[in-house]
Amino acid sequence: METPIDYQAVLADLKKRREDLDKAIAAVEPIAAAQALGTSGSTQTYSESNIPNDAFFNMTVVEAVIKYLRIVKRKKSIREIVKALEDGGFTHQSKNFYNVVSSIVSREKAHFVNISGEIGLPEWYGRGALKQKQNKPTPSLEREKDHDEEIRKANDAASSNGQVLRS
Repeated sequence: METPIDYQAVLADLKKRREDLDKAIAAVEPIAAAQALGTSGSTQTYSESNIPNDAFFNMTVVEAVIKYLRIVKRKKSIREIVKALEDGGFTHQSKNFYNVVSSIVSREKAHFVNISGEIGLPEWYGRGALKQKQNKPTPSLEREKDHDEEIRKANDAASSNGQVLRS
């Protein structure tokens, strides 16, 4: 005869395991945050109000903006990003650093999303964020593709008749 399952004991065991997992998660979170900030081993985490003046030293613009957005955990305007990078030790020779950052952020669609004029990280918005305008072909590209397709069809037809066409 089968022994009935003691669901109260199973439930108690699962709750104990959940408590242990919550403790483990709480211990690992600061380490993961430090790693995201590029400070290996340190459990120091930053907030928007305590970013050190060397936080973005020796980084590319893309790396520094990603790091800043991960620190503040919310979308920011280009002006706010520029100020934070400069305050955080990002060195540059640009006379108009705003334009530099704005241009790079708008080009790097794999790394950033623009939501109502503010910059965020695609990981915050799911898969749809990466599909914003970048996957929409422009009309000129569509015409170019149509033209290339017409040439390919003409070449295929000509080659089946033993002719050679040039594009």
